[in-house]
Amino acid sequence: MTTKHPTYSHIACLVLATILSCAPLTQPPPPAAVASTGGAVPKNSTPLERYLQERQGQTESDRFLPWIAVLPMVDDSGFDENVYDLGNDVPRLLSVQMAGVSAWRVIPYEAVAEVAGEAPEYWVDGDLARIGLTLQADVLMVGTLLDYNMARLHLGDPQVGGYKAYTGLAEVELNVLDAAELSGLGVVHARHETVDRDLGLDLLGKPREQDLGFFTLDQMHYGGEEFQRTALGKATLKTMEDLISQLARLLQPRALETQSGKPQVLSVFGDEIYINVGSENGVHRRYRFAVFPGAARQGVDPEKQIGVIEVQEIVSSEISSVNVISGDGIAVGDRIKLIMADPE
Repeated sequence: MTTKHPTYSHIACLVLATILSCAPLTQPPPPAAVASTGGAVPKNSTPLERYLQERQGQTESDRFLPWIAVLPMVDDSGFDENVYDLGNDVPRLLSVQMAGVSAWRVIPYEAVAEVAGEAPEYWVDGDLARIGLTLQADVLMVGTLLDYNMARLHLGDPQVGGYKAYTGLAEVELNVLDAAELSGLGVVHARHETVDRDLGLDLLGKPREQDLGFFTLDQMHYGGEEFQRTALGKATLKTMEDLISQLARLLQPRALETQSGKPQVLSVFGDEIYINVGSENGVHRRYRFAVFPGAARQGVDPEKQIGVIEVQEIVSSEISSVNVISGDGIAVGDRIKLIMADPE
């Protein structure tokens, strides 16, 4: 994958911009509208068509949340491919688990799979760009299932009596990419091993519930309640819980503090806008902020939102450049607040 590095050709203007009067902004054109067929979705529509149609009904608050697509995964686990289709099953279940977090919106996996197809050994930029554009995604998650296994430990004669334990293992790594730039936002990785420590005594080889789960794993619906009760299911859910927690920290900090006071617009010079938060605040590209009137604005409701901005580049530990997503007339001193709800 090609990694693109941002350039800072206009940083030299920053000091001058902070002392100049604010120039009027030219609001960029709105994002391309999602294709719509209008009215109800036809019964024979594809998952992609249903997703695009349903997205038309998103609320105003949803419109500024990032849309995330979890792509089919490369399966390097060595798990029996006759049991599950893990390259699709794991990202499908992860998408379902992620949908419960209010900090983002998840593109339905069936729509993603329709566009992406099977995961190649390596994703190339051209395919990723096409997938992101077609799905109108903000973030792509491209990953590998590194390890996946369920094992049984048996002590004693299984025909007479003995003790058994079951171990489930899941390990996943995901690259989080900006869908527009195909640049990396970070990496999340999790590995969990779950041991069923209920070492019940087996008498005369009588199978227990854990035994049945071990031998009938291929008959269980992946991600279903029965699967979740197995050691492998528990390890899978713990791994996904960890991945989601890391992703939440990556896409949004729990608190945003600055040494120079409250987060605000630092300078405006034409369409070049900078804010007083940067790398030391845990800010990443694609963070979006609601803009509210600063103290210098007289006779304006300070609680009335006047625009939305998005972080374009992290300039330094205390400075980031932003693009205007909505609104105009944004001025130095205007207050900013993260739009995404706290996932925790």
